[in-house]
Amino acid sequence: MARRSARPTDAAGILIGRTFKIGEAARLCAVKPYVLRYGRREFRSIRPQKTRSQQRFTAKDLELLLKIRHLLYHERFTIEGGARAPARAR
Repeated sequence: MARRSARPTDAAGILIGRTFKIGEAARLCAVKPYVLRYGRREFRSIRPQKTRSQQRFTAKDLELLLKIRHLLYHERFTIEGGARAPARAR
């Protein structure tokens, strides 16, 4: 029986090279899908790839979403402060 090779993941355990539908991305970030839809408008650095019928989030988008979620939920940043913080960290 042949074993599949493990797919590469980043530090957060997200598969590199894979895209995620909004429901999958919301589940991984532990938020509701409407929060991600709102976040797309507020945080310019989040740019999901658009297909004909839906938007797909990359591993890079999810990593950024997890950082923003941590700033907003745990560090108690405002939305405006959370939008500026990842831009300064680059």
